[in-house]
Order: sequence, then C-alpha cells, then structure tokens
Amino acid sequence: MLFQSDKTDGRGMMGYKVLIVESGLFQGSRYVIFAPFRIGRHPENDLQITDPNVSRFHALVEPKGQGLLLRDLGSKNATFVNGERIREAWLRAGDEVRVGKVRMRLVEEGPSEEERKKKESIMVLTSDPRGRVKAHTIVTGQFSVSTDGLSPEVADQLNRLQAVFQANLMLSAQADLDGVLRTGLEDLMEILRADRGYVLTLDEGTRDLRVRYSLSKPGFDTEGDILVSSRFLDQALREKKGLVIEDTGEEPLLDVPGDHRGPRARCALCVPLVDRDQTLGLLYFDNLVEPGAFSEEDLQLVTAIAAPMAVQMRNIQFRDQLQRAYLDTLSVLANAIEARDHYTVGHTWRVTRFALAMVDRMGCTEEQRRYTQMGGILHDIGKIAVEDSILRKKGPLTKEEYQKMQLHPEHGARILKDVEFLKPVIPYVLFHQERWDGKGYPFGLKKDEVPWEGRLLGVCDAFDAMTSHRPYRRTMSPEEAWEEILKERGKQFDPEMVDLFKEIWETGQVANILQHYAKSELSIACPFCSTHIPLGEKPAEGTFVECPVCGKSSVVMREGRGWKGELAW
Repeated sequence: MLFQSDKTDGRGMMGYKVLIVESGLFQGSRYVIFAPFRIGRHPENDLQITDPNVSRFHALVEPKGQGLLLRDLGSKNATFVNGERIREAWLRAGDEVRVGKVRMRLVEEGPSEEERKKKESIMVLTSDPRGRVKAHTIVTGQFSVSTDGLSPEVADQLNRLQAVFQANLMLSAQADLDGVLRTGLEDLMEILRADRGYVLTLDEGTRDLRVRYSLSKPGFDTEGDILVSSRFLDQALREKKGLVIEDTGEEPLLDVPGDHRGPRARCALCVPLVDRDQTLGLLYFDNLVEPGAFSEEDLQLVTAIAAPMAVQMRNIQFRDQLQRAYLDTLSVLANAIEARDHYTVGHTWRVTRFALAMVDRMGCTEEQRRYTQMGGILHDIGKIAVEDSILRKKGPLTKEEYQKMQLHPEHGARILKDVEFLKPVIPYVLFHQERWDGKGYPFGLKKDEVPWEGRLLGVCDAFDAMTSHRPYRRTMSPEEAWEEILKERGKQFDPEMVDLFKEIWETGQVANILQHYAKSELSIACPFCSTHIPLGEKPAEGTFVECPVCGKSSVVMREGRGWKGELAW
C-alpha cells in the first residue's frame, strides 16, 4: 500500500461553527466563531445584550483546537446550555445557549461539495488480487473514505488510517493538556468497542498513576476505582509497550482482590504514552460485557494514536515549564525591587492578583491573561533606575525627587523594549500612572488615549497604595480606600474599570487577596510577599501552607510562642 499526499489549500477543512441568535434585538444574526467571542452588556463585547439581567462581561466562547469552550465570567444571573446552568461547558452542534433572555444556537456549516474536493487529500494506492492498481482518495476536510469495491480487510485498514490521520490533525491543533487528552480519548472511544476509557498520567516524583480524564458509553460509569490489577498497568509501564487481554477470565494478569466491588472488565487494552523514552502516562480501555472486544489491530491503532498524543503532551509540558521559568525570573526581578523599598513589600503580588481577578471578568483570552500577570509583576520594574535615597525616603518627596520618581514608567518601558516576549507587557508598565482626567504621568494622556492595560492597573495600583503602610501618611482601611476609588470614578479612574473593581470587591475577592483579617497569633507572614496566612485552630509544625497572593508554599515553623514560615523550595 502506497500513500501519496496531494497538498492544496487546507483552510476551512473542518466545518464553520456559527452562533445564531434566535431571540431578542439581534434575532437572526449569525456569528462565525473563529476567535474568542465575548457576550455581555458592555459595548466592547462582540455581542452586546442590553438587558439589566446580563452582566457587563457575561460569557466567553473560545475556540480550543477543533472545539468551542463556553465560560461564564462570574455573571450574576448565570449562563445556560440546553437549560442547565454552567460555569464552563464544551459546545456541540445543536446546543442552545441562553444569556439573560437571549437564546442562541450553535450550528456547524461545512463547505460545498466542490470546495471539499479542492482541500488537502491523501491518495491511497492499493492493488486487487490480479495486481491492478486502484486509487482511493481520503478528503481530509471531511475525513471520509470511499471503500466501494474494496475487500472488508482493505476497507477496515482504510478506516483505521482515516482514524489515525484525523486524530493527528485534531491533536496537533490542541494548545492545552486537557484538550490533548480529551481529543485523543474521544477519538478512540468512537472507534473501539470499549465501554470505558481512561487517560492516566504519571507523577514524575511519586511515580503514581492518577485518572486525568475519563469517558464512558451510556449506561457505564467511570466514577470510582478501575478494577484492574496493578500488574497489568505496571507491565505496560515497565516494558513501554501496549497490552491487550481478550478474556480476563483466562488471564491472571487481570486478577483483582476479591473485596473490590463494582463492574469487572471482561477484556482490557492498555497502551503507555511515551515520548523520547519518557513515560507520561497510560491509555486504558475496557469492555465490561463482551470478551474478545479488543484485537491486536485495535492495539496497533491505539499505539499509533498514543504516539502523537505523547509528543503533544510533552510539547505542552515544555512550553508550560518555559512559561513558569519566565514568571520565576520576573518574580526575582520584582522581589529585587521590593527588597529596595521595604514599605511596598507584597504590593506587586496584590496588584497582580487584583488585575487578574478583573480580567477574568472581562473575558480576556488565556494569552492576554498571561500578559496581565506579567504586567502586574513588572509594572514597577522601572524603579530599578530610581535612587535608593528617593525610594527609601521616610518622609514626603521634594518636587525634584517626585519628578525623578515619575520617570519610573519610562525607565521600565526602556528595560523591556528589547525583550521580544515582553513587548506586549509594556502598556501595563508605561501607562499605569496615567489618569482618566489627563493629570497623570508620564504623558498626561486622558480617557481612551490611555491603553486599557494602563487604566486597569491604575485602579489596582492606587487601591493597594492607599491600603499599604507609608511613614509619612496614615494607612487607609480597605473600606476607606474603596470609598476613595468610588469618589475618583470618572476623575482619576476609568468608570468602567472602577465598575469592574466593584465586582471583585462585592464578591469578596479583594478581601481574600488583602488578607488583613488573617493577621493573628494563628497566622504566619508569607516569607515571599508578607501576606498573612491563617493556620487554623491547631497549627502543626512541619506542615505546608500556600500563600493566596503569591502562590508560594511555606513550611510552618515554631518561633517562640508563635509561628513563622520558611519558603519550601
């Protein structure tokens, strides 16, 4: 069998996902979803719904690989899919989405038959028993295979080739680990005669397996234990090759302890997820009714799909590790700044958390959320260029000193401008001291002249500054600072950003980030950002706690009659 690729323009191979409005002012409107699509009351949304029951930024529809993920953005009156309230849901063709009183339906529309024929295709050349060559084309847009005139064996081989090809395309489009696992498992469950399917990931430290994703056919539950001997899984891990047991009654490898309750597999298939000799986990499938449901051909098919799954999983792990390394490096820089100005310890992390809570309600993409996180961490990076005598001064600054301090946004922008991956962060750094009324610095911009990143961070930065200790002025309580923010709405601050901050204030997110209420004899100060972390009624030495602001873990230690924390590296 010979495979020949006929490469043409492959755009639009899959169907177009279209959201059709079925009620309300925009009834009949159609929106092709090819990028993040925001729904809400605010004019900046892609679909603006002027309904008081709809939040300003209510919901987000976001393409993920070949699927669409709908997220409720913390709205007051919820988002519904097919009548059920959701926080997050994968949308399928035919699903009804309701926001306020507006109903929408998702449909998938494909290209015409003529267009489909022009898309990228694979030509499969086979020979019949007389040696005559026949050509069969797989059209990748629809992943359809013509098997007319072929023997059942060849037709089955073509169908399996189709499955592997489709899985590879789908997997390569996934940008997050959950998407890879979901796509791989869904594709295989459609092909195999399996009642249940699991992706188990391997912990690099403990070498323990845990269920990361599972699917089952109707009537079969994936909750609870997988009743299979660890020897079966251990052998697949140890030998780094797949195993298939056609009848568990004749195979001692699948013996399980007699005290287990629940359905037992009649046959099982297991394939390790291996990339460059590193085992990342396992794919496990079973049939609870039918012995012999899996064959060696099934094992080969799962192995063929497990390989690109593992490669994509590893690529995503490398990317995430790189991003964590970036953030750790940025954190070191931010802490170096705070070490020079001990009056602002923890300021960077609180401002970052406020900003992230706000963009989560705006419906920003994951990429923009990441930039907001980096922007919050680095917003004061320019203070590196400010003299210690100014930065650490215990009294009010002179006019000349204040003018030098006002240069720190520009210093920060110059530091970042030559670092390619940090260029999107510059607006947070350069414009966070601008004001809505044009009285800010460094440029005196006003209203929408100030990029939204600066307007967002301006509210967060000012609120934390008012609630932070300064030797030359009284520290405001969170309530007093909030009243000041409201007073300056439309003057110092963008009204829309104040309204967003109001949402995280009313939901208690601000109080949780500040942690002022947690300072007591039964708390520790985070050694990284100085946030107070409650220990509960019975603290125990040697236990670990996580800071709700900077996310760092600390070991709880005794200090006299009280407690302290040491960073857990």
